[in-house]
Amino acid sequence: METAQDSLWLQKTIVMPDPLPGDNGKTPEERSKGLSERKENVPIQSAKMKEPTEMLLAATPMDTSSLLTLSRPALVRRSSFRASMTNNAFFPPHEVDELRKNYNEAKRELLKIPELQQAVEMAQFEVKKFEDENAVLNQVNASLRRDLERANDRVREAKEARTALETEMCQQL
Repeated sequence: METAQDSLWLQKTIVMPDPLPGDNGKTPEERSKGLSERKENVPIQSAKMKEPTEMLLAATPMDTSSLLTLSRPALVRRSSFRASMTNNAFFPPHEVDELRKNYNEAKRELLKIPELQQAVEMAQFEVKKFEDENAVLNQVNASLRRDLERANDRVREAKEARTALETEMCQQL
C-alpha cells in the first residue's frame, strides 16, 4: 500500500531556498533572536504614530502592500512570489506548502479517474454479458420445463392407458 509519505517523494526531493529577502541564510532560531534584539533596540513609538497604520490595516484587510511600503520599502522592491502571496492572503509559508501538497494530491487523484472509469466500463460490460447469459439460460430452462411437462403428460396418459387395459384384461378373465 502506498502511504502519504511515499506519495510525497517528489515534493521532498525538490529543495527551494526561502525567497524571503533579508534572510542571509539564517536559521529560524537566529532569525527569532535577531527579531527579539531588534524589538529591544527599537524605541517605543507614540500612539499618534501607530494610529494611521492601525486604521490602514482595519480599512484594507486584504491588501497589506501599502503597510509594507511604510515599514520596509526595500521588501516591496525585492518581494518574491511566495512573500507577496503570503503577505496579501495572510497565509504563513507552511500553510501555502500544505495547500500546494493538497492541490498536488487532488491532481494525482484526478489522474486516477480515467483508469477508474475504464474499470467501471469493464465491470458494466461484464454485468451486461452476465445478464444476457442469464436471459438465455432462463429461456433454456423455460423450454426444458415445457418439454418435461409434455413428457410427464405423455407418461401419465400412457400409465392411464395401461391401467385401463389391465382392468379390461382382468375383467375378461
